[in-house]
Amino acid sequence: MPEYLAPGVYIEEVSFRAKSIEGVSTSTAGFVGPARYGPTSGEPELLTSFADFERIYGGLDPLEYGGASVPNYLAHGVRAFFEEGGRRLYVSRVEAGDGVAASTDNQDIDSPPPDQIDITARFPGRAGNMRVTFLPRVSDNLLTSDPVTSTATIKRIQQHDTVLVMDTASPPTAVLYDVVRDGDDLALQQPGGSIDPISSFDPDTQEVRLLTVDVAIERPITRPKRPKERYTLPEVLEGFSFHPNHGNSLTAYFDTAPASRRLALYVPFAIEPATNALDTGAEMAEALLGTDVLEAVVSTSSTAEERQRVYRLDGGTDGTLPGASDYAGDSTT
Repeated sequence: MPEYLAPGVYIEEVSFRAKSIEGVSTSTAGFVGPARYGPTSGEPELLTSFADFERIYGGLDPLEYGGASVPNYLAHGVRAFFEEGGRRLYVSRVEAGDGVAASTDNQDIDSPPPDQIDITARFPGRAGNMRVTFLPRVSDNLLTSDPVTSTATIKRIQQHDTVLVMDTASPPTAVLYDVVRDGDDLALQQPGGSIDPISSFDPDTQEVRLLTVDVAIERPITRPKRPKERYTLPEVLEGFSFHPNHGNSLTAYFDTAPASRRLALYVPFAIEPATNALDTGAEMAEALLGTDVLEAVVSTSSTAEERQRVYRLDGGTDGTLPGASDYAGDSTT
């Protein structure tokens, strides 16, 4: 270390002896190979646990190339690395380029079919053949009467919320509305309809309930000797709004072009309306859930299965076995 004796003047002793042998850290490593899911381009991902690997690249289940089951060597190597004390691991998935991303749409949920919504796995691979369940949630009644003016008022709503306006008759019926801004006030509007001020609703005969949706994601489990359809325990994401401009929008979170690399890695599929027709929350809710599910949501006699919409993504494949050129990579991606 330099010894400072005067401003701008210092003496530094330098040793010319060879350095002693030092240990090399093995806590950080890099693995390259085929995986069941995950990105096939970009910088390798830094993982700190096998759980990280499972969430991004799939689990230990075998790969399938040309109808033949192939051991998932990369996944087994990653698990062994962390079990033996490894802490930091960079992983790069190799794929031949002919794998297919799983997908589905909403064209069979109603007759006639609603405006099309495509649900597509983020990456190619059989692990994208997941099951996605949309669980609509309805709040308590938000429509009340102002104690001073006796006019109708709705509490705890904001612009771009989607609500169900229900009558109190039995059985109840419900109509979807969007919460819109009418000057300085909030109002309700049906798709393509006129704006209805909140004061036009009757707290004695009507109820207004906020409609949101939870999303349960179940990833496939592959067992070659047990071909029965199996899935992991669901990962549940809660409280999404249907309107594309809402701060917690369903379509913004599951966008085809995520706002961050993290969302691209951890949000395994995208929701994309095929046209621009679905530009309100009410239209999006009806197209995604179907009229039968919306009717079941307000029914007191419906079952849990009737109050949800299940989509099964299919068609995802691992492609063909990567060759030597696939391991060479591409410096431009």
